[in-house]
Amino acid sequence: MFKYLNIVIAEIRRSLKESFSYKMGLVSDIVVLTLLYAGLIFMDTGSMLGEYYNNPGNSKTLLLLGYIFWSYSIAAISGVSNEISIEAVKGTLEQKFMAVIPYPFLIAGNIISSLLLSSIVAAVIIAFSNLIIGVSITVNGKVILSLLMTLVGMYGMGLILGGLSLIAKRINQLTLLIQIL
Repeated sequence: MFKYLNIVIAEIRRSLKESFSYKMGLVSDIVVLTLLYAGLIFMDTGSMLGEYYNNPGNSKTLLLLGYIFWSYSIAAISGVSNEISIEAVKGTLEQKFMAVIPYPFLIAGNIISSLLLSSIVAAVIIAFSNLIIGVSITVNGKVILSLLMTLVGMYGMGLILGGLSLIAKRINQLTLLIQIL
């Protein structure tokens, strides 16, 4: 059991090291997602959310919460499907499937590191929202449970798209379409 746990931890470290070695990608993700959120706030696109939930005063908070869920979701879908697709193109996917450690443990490390990186991006967006716009959210058990249930489905979608990429090879546009919807 410790062997599998050590492999998951090693895979998390490898994936995080790879992500932080390409700092421009992480920084650009943070900048683009923060600017997109700021644009949504300043264009007042979330006003209908407050009306729908009979709480017009909380429309910006609802927009922030939905935006955080959406940013986690796009990272989950694209992260897993891209990892499988890239491994297949590089020719290392077969080696990972033939390894002593089952592939689900290897992909679990990637999923956890993706979750950690998404949490960094979400923390920056929440801090920006709180400091600049004055909108904050309370993270409680219900929010975390809802996020985890959402992410299970989104990572599942990413695995489905990753499997589809093994058959169809190029599914980037399909992944983008699913992320937008």
